[in-house]
Amino acid sequence: MQKVINFEIAIPDTAVSHMKDKSRYDHNYYYIDTYGDRLYGELNMALQVYNECSNCDSYEYGYFEEDEFDVILRRK
Repeated sequence: MQKVINFEIAIPDTAVSHMKDKSRYDHNYYYIDTYGDRLYGELNMALQVYNECSNCDSYEYGYFEEDEFDVILRRK
């Protein structure tokens, strides 16, 4: 049996801004500003992917490097 670790990350909306220039219909990127002592450095972007068939979102946390999104954490 596979064990699953669930990372719940709560970020206040004042620390998050939507990046309209990089987003499209079902892929939305959000910039995460420095927040406390837990989120800083390379973990500064969140990608929200909407799946119409199942009507749910998945999230990936990471950073952009040369216009390529590199994932550090993934939550489905």
